[in-house]
Amino acid sequence: MTDSTDLPDPVPAKPPFLPDKVYDVLKWVAIYVIAPLVVLLLAIGTIWHIELMTPIAMTVSAVGTFLAGLLGYSTKRYNQAAGIE
Repeated sequence: MTDSTDLPDPVPAKPPFLPDKVYDVLKWVAIYVIAPLVVLLLAIGTIWHIELMTPIAMTVSAVGTFLAGLLGYSTKRYNQAAGIE
């Protein structure tokens, strides 16, 4: 039988990049707000011949792409800390 003092100290896990609540809200925004908003802006711009809508939609799309990258990084870091990857 081994003594519990012989066990190595556990390696502390990295803290999460984003807190769970922030991650959940940002994921919801990325999935249910950004993509439909881009389509809506492009559709309205096309229907009403508003040329300014295209750059606005592209800006919103760029923010969504950045958000997806941020969420992907957060997921990867969480999985590494949990020993999944």
